[in-house]
Amino acid sequence: MMNYALLQQLITECAQYEQANGQQADMPQFARWLANKYDPMENVNIASTAVEGESTEVVIGRIVFFLTRYAKIYAKKALEGSVLSSIDEFVYLAALLHYQKGLSKSELIRYNRHEKPTGMEIIRRLIALGLVAQAPSEMDKRSTVLAITEAGKAAVFPLFDKMAVVSKVIVGDLGTKEQLQLVALLEQLEHFHQGLLGSLKGDWGLSDLK
Repeated sequence: MMNYALLQQLITECAQYEQANGQQADMPQFARWLANKYDPMENVNIASTAVEGESTEVVIGRIVFFLTRYAKIYAKKALEGSVLSSIDEFVYLAALLHYQKGLSKSELIRYNRHEKPTGMEIIRRLIALGLVAQAPSEMDKRSTVLAITEAGKAAVFPLFDKMAVVSKVIVGDLGTKEQLQLVALLEQLEHFHQGLLGSLKGDWGLSDLK
């Protein structure tokens, strides 16, 4: 006779997950939640990076901030000799290369999680350099669509290998399992903040880019 005790326990855990998260169970997120519950890393010591009295949240925020600084330093090195002057210009061109049909200015800015003034300045520079062109939208003649030019492709293609090296440097000495764990946590944070910005600014939804 089969014993369904484990299945009953799993159903109970699923109910607790839904109650805690206020949503229907998403299998990947539920699996991470369950793994964290039974392997909470209670013995992790952050004393080496924490200032006395600091919360774990503050330590995370500072480390994430520092990591973005490191990434910009490495990217700046990779861009030496290129017409591009910042990692932001690279990712804007890479996005337009991916979306062959083009993107509106607001879509491109949202895709890169920039505020409008910052994004518009990057777009203006790329247009001035002849790396991006704008044309009337086929869907709405009142709006314009941005597309990468041949000069833009010539500028961005040689940089992909260098940026791949930058990515490896950023990952550091993390093993494959650690990388996958980090991706899962970062995607969870990205999903949270995308939703948070969406609630603050109605035009932040990215469903139209899928």
